[in-house]
Amino acid sequence: MGKKEQSSYAFTLIELLVVITIIAVVSGVGMAFLSTANKQFGFQATQGEIVSMLRSARSQAITQKEPVSVVFDVVRKEVYLEIRRNIRLWHMEDSTTGKVTGAFGYNAQFTGLIDITPEGRFGRGLSFNGAGEVDCGKLTLKGNETSLMIDIWIYPVSATDQIIFRLTVKGESPADSKYFLMLTKERALTAKFGDIQTTSMRGIVPLDRWSHVRLRYDAFLQNLYIMQWGNLNVWLNEGVVAQMSGTTQAKEYDPVMLSLQDTPYYGKMDEVKISAIVATDLIKLEPVNVEITSNLLPVNDKIKVTFDSKGNLSGDSSVTVGMNWPGNRESFAIVINPSGMVESK
Repeated sequence: MGKKEQSSYAFTLIELLVVITIIAVVSGVGMAFLSTANKQFGFQATQGEIVSMLRSARSQAITQKEPVSVVFDVVRKEVYLEIRRNIRLWHMEDSTTGKVTGAFGYNAQFTGLIDITPEGRFGRGLSFNGAGEVDCGKLTLKGNETSLMIDIWIYPVSATDQIIFRLTVKGESPADSKYFLMLTKERALTAKFGDIQTTSMRGIVPLDRWSHVRLRYDAFLQNLYIMQWGNLNVWLNEGVVAQMSGTTQAKEYDPVMLSLQDTPYYGKMDEVKISAIVATDLIKLEPVNVEITSNLLPVNDKIKVTFDSKGNLSGDSSVTVGMNWPGNRESFAIVINPSGMVESK
Protein backbone atom coordinates (compact mmCIF):
# COMPACT_ATOMS: atom_id res chain seq x y z
CA MET A 1 0.00 0.00 0.00
CA GLY A 2 1.14 3.49 -0.67
CA LYS A 3 3.67 2.15 -3.37
CA LYS A 4 3.18 3.42 -6.93
CA GLU A 5 3.21 0.73 -9.60
CA GLN A 6 6.01 1.09 -12.24
CA SER A 7 4.72 1.89 -15.77
CA SER A 8 4.83 -1.07 -18.15
CA TYR A 9 5.27 1.30 -21.14
CA ALA A 10 8.90 2.35 -20.44
CA PHE A 11 11.81 1.27 -22.80
CA THR A 12 15.17 0.09 -21.66
CA LEU A 13 18.36 1.53 -23.15
CA ILE A 14 19.12 -1.77 -24.85
CA GLU A 15 15.72 -1.79 -26.56
CA LEU A 16 16.26 1.75 -27.86
CA LEU A 17 19.69 0.86 -29.25
CA VAL A 18 18.26 -2.20 -31.01
CA VAL A 19 15.52 -0.10 -32.65
CA ILE A 20 18.02 2.59 -33.76
CA THR A 21 20.29 -0.09 -35.23
CA ILE A 22 17.41 -1.63 -37.20
CA ILE A 23 16.40 1.79 -38.57
CA ALA A 24 20.02 2.51 -39.60
CA VAL A 25 20.37 -0.83 -41.39
CA VAL A 26 17.07 -0.42 -43.26
CA SER A 27 17.96 3.15 -44.26
CA GLY A 28 21.39 2.10 -45.49
CA VAL A 29 19.93 -0.68 -47.62
CA GLY A 30 17.33 1.70 -49.02
CA MET A 31 19.88 4.36 -49.88
CA ALA A 32 22.15 1.80 -51.58
CA PHE A 33 19.18 0.54 -53.58
CA LEU A 34 18.21 4.07 -54.64
CA SER A 35 21.81 4.88 -55.56
CA THR A 36 22.08 1.74 -57.71
CA ALA A 37 18.72 2.48 -59.31
CA ASN A 38 19.78 6.05 -60.11
CA LYS A 39 23.04 4.86 -61.67
CA GLN A 40 21.21 2.24 -63.70
CA PHE A 41 18.75 4.87 -64.87
CA GLY A 42 21.69 7.12 -65.81
CA PHE A 43 23.34 4.39 -67.86
CA GLN A 44 20.09 3.60 -69.65
CA ALA A 45 19.45 7.31 -70.32
CA THR A 46 22.96 7.75 -71.78
CA GLN A 47 22.55 4.64 -73.89
CA GLY A 48 19.21 5.92 -75.17
CA GLU A 49 20.65 9.35 -76.02
CA ILE A 50 23.50 7.85 -78.04
CA VAL A 51 21.21 5.44 -79.90
CA SER A 52 18.89 8.36 -80.71
CA MET A 53 21.82 10.44 -81.97
CA LEU A 54 23.02 7.63 -84.25
CA ARG A 55 19.54 7.11 -85.67
CA SER A 56 19.13 10.86 -86.14
CA ALA A 57 22.47 11.02 -87.95
CA ARG A 58 21.35 8.29 -90.35
CA SER A 59 18.03 10.07 -91.03
CA GLN A 60 19.78 13.40 -91.66
CA ALA A 61 22.26 11.74 -94.05
CA ILE A 62 19.38 10.33 -96.11
CA THR A 63 17.37 13.59 -96.04
CA GLN A 64 20.31 15.89 -96.84
CA LYS A 65 21.90 13.36 -99.25
CA GLU A 66 25.21 14.10 -97.56
CA PRO A 67 27.33 12.03 -95.13
CA VAL A 68 26.69 12.64 -91.42
CA SER A 69 28.96 11.39 -88.62
CA VAL A 70 28.76 10.66 -84.90
CA VAL A 71 32.08 11.20 -83.09
CA PHE A 72 33.08 9.51 -79.83
CA ASP A 73 35.84 11.49 -78.09
CA VAL A 74 37.78 8.96 -76.02
CA VAL A 75 39.74 11.55 -74.00
CA ARG A 76 37.06 14.17 -73.33
CA LYS A 77 34.37 11.52 -72.72
CA GLU A 78 32.01 13.21 -75.17
CA VAL A 79 29.80 12.19 -78.07
CA TYR A 80 28.70 14.68 -80.71
CA LEU A 81 27.21 15.00 -84.19
CA GLU A 82 29.11 16.23 -87.24
CA ILE A 83 26.90 17.67 -89.99
CA ARG A 84 27.56 19.64 -93.16
CA ARG A 85 26.45 23.27 -93.57
CA ASN A 86 26.57 25.04 -96.91
CA ILE A 87 28.04 28.49 -96.33
CA ARG A 88 28.71 29.72 -99.90
CA LEU A 89 27.09 28.78 -103.21
CA TRP A 90 27.38 30.24 -106.70
CA HIS A 91 25.15 28.67 -109.40
CA MET A 92 26.34 31.16 -112.04
CA GLU A 93 22.76 31.42 -113.39
CA ASP A 94 22.26 35.07 -112.42
CA SER A 95 25.65 36.25 -113.65
CA THR A 96 25.89 39.69 -115.22
CA THR A 97 28.87 41.64 -116.55
CA GLY A 98 31.50 41.57 -113.82
CA LYS A 99 29.22 40.04 -111.18
CA VAL A 100 28.09 36.58 -110.03
CA THR A 101 25.03 36.49 -107.76
CA GLY A 102 25.50 33.99 -104.95
CA ALA A 103 23.23 32.31 -102.42
CA PHE A 104 22.97 33.56 -98.82
CA GLY A 105 23.61 37.13 -100.03
CA TYR A 106 27.27 36.58 -100.97
CA ASN A 107 28.02 37.84 -104.47
CA ALA A 108 31.30 37.58 -106.39
CA GLN A 109 33.08 40.04 -108.69
CA PHE A 110 35.13 39.00 -111.71
CA THR A 111 37.72 40.90 -113.73
CA GLY A 112 39.96 40.18 -116.72
CA LEU A 113 39.27 37.79 -119.61
CA ILE A 114 36.17 36.12 -118.16
CA ASP A 115 32.82 35.85 -119.95
CA ILE A 116 29.39 34.46 -119.14
CA THR A 117 28.65 31.35 -121.19
CA PRO A 118 25.29 29.63 -121.79
CA GLU A 119 27.15 26.31 -121.92
CA GLY A 120 27.74 25.72 -118.23
CA ARG A 121 27.37 22.35 -116.56
CA PHE A 122 23.86 23.29 -115.43
CA GLY A 123 22.61 26.22 -117.50
CA ARG A 124 24.97 29.17 -117.55
CA GLY A 125 28.56 29.23 -116.32
CA LEU A 126 31.77 31.27 -116.49
CA SER A 127 34.33 30.99 -119.27
CA PHE A 128 37.94 31.80 -118.40
CA ASN A 129 39.92 32.83 -121.49
CA GLY A 130 43.21 34.08 -120.05
CA ALA A 131 44.34 36.37 -117.29
CA GLY A 132 41.30 36.82 -115.05
CA GLU A 133 40.03 36.07 -111.57
CA VAL A 134 36.85 35.98 -109.47
CA ASP A 135 36.85 37.59 -106.03
CA CYS A 136 34.30 35.71 -103.88
CA GLY A 137 34.84 37.88 -100.81
CA LYS A 138 35.54 36.95 -97.21
CA LEU A 139 34.88 33.58 -95.57
CA THR A 140 34.73 33.27 -91.78
CA LEU A 141 34.25 29.95 -89.98
CA LYS A 142 32.39 29.76 -86.67
CA GLY A 143 33.81 28.19 -83.53
CA ASN A 144 32.05 24.82 -83.93
CA GLU A 145 32.90 24.48 -87.64
CA THR A 146 35.77 22.01 -87.64
CA SER A 147 36.38 21.12 -91.30
CA LEU A 148 36.05 22.71 -94.73
CA MET A 149 34.90 21.25 -98.08
CA ILE A 150 34.84 22.84 -101.53
CA ASP A 151 32.95 21.44 -104.55
CA ILE A 152 33.35 22.79 -108.06
CA TRP A 153 32.59 21.75 -111.67
CA ILE A 154 35.46 22.41 -114.10
CA TYR A 155 35.83 22.12 -117.90
CA PRO A 156 39.52 22.71 -118.59
CA VAL A 157 40.69 23.30 -122.16
CA SER A 158 44.44 23.66 -121.62
CA ALA A 159 47.07 21.47 -119.91
CA THR A 160 49.08 24.14 -118.10
CA ASP A 161 49.71 24.93 -114.43
CA GLN A 162 46.64 26.93 -113.41
CA ILE A 163 44.91 27.89 -110.16
CA ILE A 164 41.30 26.69 -109.86
CA PHE A 165 40.71 28.40 -106.53
CA ARG A 166 42.71 29.90 -103.70
CA LEU A 167 41.91 30.82 -100.10
CA THR A 168 43.95 33.64 -98.66
CA VAL A 169 44.42 33.97 -94.90
CA LYS A 170 43.49 37.50 -93.88
CA GLY A 171 46.48 39.82 -94.06
CA GLU A 172 48.45 37.68 -96.54
CA SER A 173 48.98 38.23 -100.25
CA PRO A 174 46.99 35.85 -102.54
CA ALA A 175 50.27 34.98 -104.28
CA ASP A 176 51.71 33.74 -100.96
CA SER A 177 48.64 31.73 -99.92
CA LYS A 178 49.15 28.15 -98.68
CA TYR A 179 45.53 27.18 -99.35
CA PHE A 180 44.71 26.34 -102.98
CA LEU A 181 43.67 23.78 -105.59
CA MET A 182 45.40 23.79 -108.95
CA LEU A 183 45.40 21.85 -112.22
CA THR A 184 48.93 20.92 -113.34
CA LYS A 185 50.35 20.61 -116.83
CA GLU A 186 50.37 16.82 -116.25
CA ARG A 187 46.55 17.04 -115.91
CA ALA A 188 46.68 16.17 -112.23
CA LEU A 189 45.02 17.98 -109.32
CA THR A 190 47.27 19.37 -106.58
CA ALA A 191 45.93 20.77 -103.32
CA LYS A 192 47.74 22.52 -100.49
CA PHE A 193 46.24 23.34 -97.14
CA GLY A 194 48.64 24.97 -94.71
CA ASP A 195 51.64 22.65 -94.38
CA ILE A 196 50.08 19.62 -96.09
CA GLN A 197 49.87 18.87 -99.77
CA THR A 198 48.28 16.11 -101.85
CA THR A 199 48.33 15.33 -105.59
CA SER A 200 46.09 13.07 -107.66
CA MET A 201 47.31 10.70 -110.38
CA ARG A 202 48.69 12.30 -113.54
CA GLY A 203 46.52 12.45 -116.64
CA ILE A 204 43.30 11.86 -114.69
CA VAL A 205 41.69 15.23 -115.46
CA PRO A 206 40.15 15.17 -118.95
CA LEU A 207 40.28 18.19 -121.24
CA ASP A 208 37.14 19.51 -122.95
CA ARG A 209 34.90 17.58 -120.53
CA TRP A 210 33.15 18.41 -117.29
CA SER A 211 34.52 17.03 -114.01
CA HIS A 212 33.18 17.46 -110.48
CA VAL A 213 36.09 18.13 -108.12
CA ARG A 214 35.92 18.06 -104.32
CA LEU A 215 38.58 19.18 -101.85
CA ARG A 216 38.06 18.38 -98.19
CA TYR A 217 40.19 19.28 -95.23
CA ASP A 218 39.15 17.05 -92.33
CA ALA A 219 40.23 18.52 -89.00
CA PHE A 220 39.05 15.35 -87.19
CA LEU A 221 41.29 13.02 -89.22
CA GLN A 222 43.79 15.84 -89.89
CA ASN A 223 43.77 14.82 -93.55
CA LEU A 224 43.43 16.51 -96.92
CA TYR A 225 41.45 14.78 -99.69
CA ILE A 226 40.85 15.38 -103.39
CA MET A 227 38.00 13.54 -105.10
CA GLN A 228 36.85 13.75 -108.71
CA TRP A 229 33.76 12.59 -110.60
CA GLY A 230 33.01 12.55 -114.31
CA ASN A 231 30.22 14.29 -116.17
CA LEU A 232 27.67 11.65 -115.14
CA ASN A 233 28.87 11.62 -111.51
CA VAL A 234 30.98 8.52 -112.17
CA TRP A 235 33.80 8.39 -109.66
CA LEU A 236 37.16 8.85 -111.41
CA ASN A 237 39.86 9.46 -108.88
CA GLU A 238 40.83 10.09 -105.28
CA GLY A 239 43.97 11.97 -104.49
CA VAL A 240 46.68 10.68 -102.19
CA VAL A 241 45.82 11.44 -98.56
CA ALA A 242 48.40 13.65 -96.86
CA GLN A 243 48.77 13.78 -93.10
CA MET A 244 48.80 17.19 -91.41
CA SER A 245 52.16 18.42 -90.17
CA GLY A 246 51.64 20.87 -87.36
CA THR A 247 49.30 23.37 -89.05
CA THR A 248 45.71 23.97 -87.99
CA GLN A 249 42.94 25.35 -90.13
CA ALA A 250 42.58 29.11 -90.34
CA LYS A 251 39.25 30.63 -89.29
CA GLU A 252 39.11 33.58 -91.68
CA TYR A 253 39.98 33.80 -95.37
CA ASP A 254 39.92 37.08 -97.25
CA PRO A 255 39.55 36.86 -100.16
CA VAL A 256 38.38 33.54 -101.63
CA MET A 257 39.48 33.54 -105.29
CA LEU A 258 38.57 31.51 -108.40
CA SER A 259 41.50 31.51 -110.83
CA LEU A 260 44.30 34.02 -110.32
CA GLN A 261 45.72 36.72 -112.61
CA ASP A 262 49.31 35.41 -112.45
CA THR A 263 48.34 31.69 -112.78
CA PRO A 264 44.99 31.83 -114.59
CA TYR A 265 42.57 28.98 -115.19
CA TYR A 266 41.59 28.22 -118.81
CA GLY A 267 38.17 26.74 -119.46
CA LYS A 268 34.66 26.81 -118.04
CA MET A 269 33.53 26.68 -114.42
CA ASP A 270 30.15 26.15 -112.77
CA GLU A 271 28.40 25.30 -109.48
CA VAL A 272 30.91 26.39 -106.82
CA LYS A 273 29.96 25.36 -103.28
CA ILE A 274 31.79 25.79 -99.96
CA SER A 275 30.61 23.79 -96.96
CA ALA A 276 31.64 23.75 -93.30
CA ILE A 277 31.46 20.70 -91.07
CA VAL A 278 29.68 21.56 -87.82
CA ALA A 279 30.06 19.79 -84.46
CA THR A 280 26.76 19.84 -82.53
CA ASP A 281 24.42 18.03 -80.06
CA LEU A 282 27.09 17.30 -77.44
CA ILE A 283 26.53 14.45 -74.92
CA LYS A 284 28.80 14.45 -71.85
CA LEU A 285 29.50 10.96 -70.48
CA GLU A 286 29.52 10.57 -66.69
CA PRO A 287 31.29 9.51 -64.57
CA VAL A 288 34.68 10.57 -65.91
CA ASN A 289 36.21 7.08 -65.70
CA VAL A 290 34.02 5.76 -68.52
CA GLU A 291 35.93 3.72 -71.11
CA ILE A 292 34.98 3.86 -74.81
CA THR A 293 35.96 0.93 -77.01
CA SER A 294 35.25 0.01 -80.61
CA ASN A 295 36.31 -2.28 -83.43
CA LEU A 296 37.19 0.94 -85.26
CA LEU A 297 40.70 2.19 -84.55
CA PRO A 298 40.63 5.62 -82.83
CA VAL A 299 42.15 8.50 -84.79
CA ASN A 300 43.49 11.36 -82.67
CA ASP A 301 41.71 9.74 -79.68
CA LYS A 302 38.36 9.88 -81.49
CA ILE A 303 36.12 7.24 -83.03
CA LYS A 304 33.99 8.35 -85.99
CA VAL A 305 30.89 6.51 -87.21
CA THR A 306 29.75 7.86 -90.61
CA PHE A 307 26.50 7.28 -92.52
CA ASP A 308 26.56 7.91 -96.27
CA SER A 309 23.87 9.67 -98.32
CA LYS A 310 21.86 6.42 -98.58
CA GLY A 311 21.95 5.80 -94.81
CA ASN A 312 24.45 2.97 -95.10
CA LEU A 313 27.47 2.71 -92.85
CA SER A 314 30.64 3.93 -94.54
CA GLY A 315 33.13 1.11 -94.87
CA ASP A 316 30.55 -1.63 -95.54
CA SER A 317 31.18 -3.42 -92.24
CA SER A 318 29.47 -3.50 -88.84
CA VAL A 319 30.68 -1.19 -86.10
CA THR A 320 30.44 -1.88 -82.37
CA VAL A 321 30.95 0.87 -79.80
CA GLY A 322 31.11 -0.12 -76.14
CA MET A 323 30.78 1.96 -72.97
CA ASN A 324 32.23 0.61 -69.73
CA TRP A 325 32.14 2.15 -66.24
CA PRO A 326 34.84 0.06 -64.44
CA GLY A 327 34.15 1.28 -60.92
CA ASN A 328 30.44 0.50 -61.20
CA ARG A 329 30.77 -2.70 -63.25
CA GLU A 330 28.24 -1.31 -65.70
CA SER A 331 28.53 -1.43 -69.48
CA PHE A 332 26.56 -1.46 -72.70
CA ALA A 333 27.31 -1.87 -76.40
CA ILE A 334 25.81 -0.30 -79.50
CA VAL A 335 26.01 -2.15 -82.82
CA ILE A 336 25.55 -0.48 -86.21
CA ASN A 337 25.20 -2.89 -89.13
CA PRO A 338 26.30 -2.11 -92.73
CA SER A 339 22.82 -0.91 -93.71
CA GLY A 340 22.97 1.67 -90.91
CA MET A 341 20.49 0.04 -88.52
CA VAL A 342 21.34 0.70 -84.85
CA GLU A 343 20.86 -1.80 -82.01
CA SER A 344 21.83 -1.59 -78.34
CA LYS A 345 22.82 -4.44 -76.05
